[in-house]
Amino acid sequence: MSRRVRILLYALYGELCLSAALLLTFPYDTLARRLEYEAGRRPGTSLSIGEIGPALPFGLRLGDVTFSKASRDGGPARKLQLEEVRLTPALMPLLRGKAGVDAGLSLMGGHIDATVAVGRDSRQLNAELQELSLAEGGLIQSFTGLNLSGVLNGSLELATDGAGHPNGGRLSLEIADAALKGGKALNVTLPAMALGQPKIEAEIAGGTARLSKLEARSEEVELSGSATVTLKPELMLSPLKGSLRFKPAPALVARTPALQVMAAMAGPNRKPDAPVDIPLAGTLGSPRVVGAPKL
Repeated sequence: MSRRVRILLYALYGELCLSAALLLTFPYDTLARRLEYEAGRRPGTSLSIGEIGPALPFGLRLGDVTFSKASRDGGPARKLQLEEVRLTPALMPLLRGKAGVDAGLSLMGGHIDATVAVGRDSRQLNAELQELSLAEGGLIQSFTGLNLSGVLNGSLELATDGAGHPNGGRLSLEIADAALKGGKALNVTLPAMALGQPKIEAEIAGGTARLSKLEARSEEVELSGSATVTLKPELMLSPLKGSLRFKPAPALVARTPALQVMAAMAGPNRKPDAPVDIPLAGTLGSPRVVGAPKL
């Protein structure tokens, strides 16, 4: 064996020993408690980490993670529960001179794979959402008030400046076998209904998000809509302006008192399956109807 090969093998052996020592002696529990403390410094927020350890070859693994944030309207706190989080250095951003992290999140029965790249004056997030169950964990219902089921897939691209203000991006979502099992939206109690395969697309540019597609169709209802959201650092407080078109089937109207009232207000000449146009305003977290729905 040549001297050069022996030196290389010794160097690799030393690197392995150093890595093993770091993995075995790193104060993971102290790091977990520090992360919980830093999250709890913000009013109304808390973080709980049940497990923490290494993610080989170089990374961090968190398990049984719960992030909780108090509701602004006095309702129950909103909780995000993650079965597992894996964080590892991202190689592609490093090749472009940026710091980067690859994150794998297990939640809602599915998975999110994301890459975050951080430059001196910009940040970039790319995420793929895979097989997320809307009914699992109660997260969607806590934000929307709607008991939804279905399997969500999609992607998100988001670019921000150094201060974290969004300046570009794209969102594309599709829900398989979607259904509403009840709930309340815009102060109206909604009945159970099938929603088909909803599709949602939005574009982000110059700090504004534009909902370019909202489509859902089933035997019971047809939905479509558009909206513009002026993005704020507190996302749920972002001003919203848009409209929603709701076309119920006669059978749905027959079992929904609120829709029967709307139909009666429109007069006897209204067709049973005519659409309802609902103008919207308010914020992303608290949308509201502006004026009366157009029948």
